[in-house]
Amino acid sequence: MNKIISLLLLLVLALLPAACKRTASAEKEIVCTTYPVWLITGDLMQGAEDPPPLSLLVPPDNGCPHDYALDTNSMLRLSRIKTLLLLRNGGLDDVLADSVKKLNPRTMDHPIITHAGHDHGKYGICSQDPHIFTAPGQAKKMVRSLAKSLKEFDPANGTVYTKNEARILAKLDELEAAAKDIGKGKKILAMHSTFSHLAKETGFDLRGVIFKGHISALSPVETQKWINQIKQEKIAFLITEPQTSRQVAEQLRNETGITLLELDPAASGTINVPADHLLKTMEQNLAKLREAAQ
Repeated sequence: MNKIISLLLLLVLALLPAACKRTASAEKEIVCTTYPVWLITGDLMQGAEDPPPLSLLVPPDNGCPHDYALDTNSMLRLSRIKTLLLLRNGGLDDVLADSVKKLNPRTMDHPIITHAGHDHGKYGICSQDPHIFTAPGQAKKMVRSLAKSLKEFDPANGTVYTKNEARILAKLDELEAAAKDIGKGKKILAMHSTFSHLAKETGFDLRGVIFKGHISALSPVETQKWINQIKQEKIAFLITEPQTSRQVAEQLRNETGITLLELDPAASGTINVPADHLLKTMEQNLAKLREAAQ
């Protein structure tokens, strides 16, 4: 399969007009695969003097990058960058990163998570879930990793990156402290594993994840299984997300009366947001969880 993908990429590049190929190459550029990585990187680069251009590979409203395929213009642009630093999540965007590296062998690949597994343990919760950007304690790993890479790639702005890193980490420390014991062991369910790290940091007992992959529909047998669990275990609420369909969640609510709590993982959004958008979103999620736990 990888050989087929490589051949297709080479074929596309070979068929591009010669005039396009003569376009001047970018000297140095920072490319982020996903929206959360781009948000943190942009915040770390605040105040940098003449830094390398920063761009987002997956459209901001796309959400999960699993099925995203690069278009021809993106492939051409990526292939021309002379020094490309690819900042990515890992676990969520491995296939996309492989495509970029085939297009541009000079790519400096920087995954924040290198071995994010897909093994689903007790209650179907992934023990190595890569959505670390939703929880303050885990997000600190992203900040440190991205800051280190930026300082190596653009040492001229090293002082700025260090200062911003300290500022962001201080805020995440504050949020992590505020998150502790919010849940008090209350049993909850989630539509997706996106918030498994946040559930753990806030002290909730995440008893199950409705969908381990793409959110689609439930069979009658699966629906009854969740209905029984909600009733038998007295599940406090079900976490939903704005990027996913509420049809299944509303069906479970209609059958059991369970409360639906919508949290935003900041996995997608718009380009025109404040630099601290991820931190603000995380703070709002904690406030919702605190209120729901009362």
